[in-house]
Amino acid sequence: MICSMKPGDFTYTGHFIVLTDIDEDGLVTVNNPNSPMNSAQKWDVDTLVSQMKCVWMYEL
Repeated sequence: MICSMKPGDFTYTGHFIVLTDIDEDGLVTVNNPNSPMNSAQKWDVDTLVSQMKCVWMYEL
């Protein structure tokens, strides 16, 4: 999923991130090109959803 994020944990003004995986505990792995720290941790779904502006999903 590609997410356009509102100001929050990922950006001050707006930013795109990619959600790459969800584990058995429901925590999401994020690919954040501007922050290796954000990419290194797993995120709660509610935290992510509260900061999302738009979401796009595709499958190969």
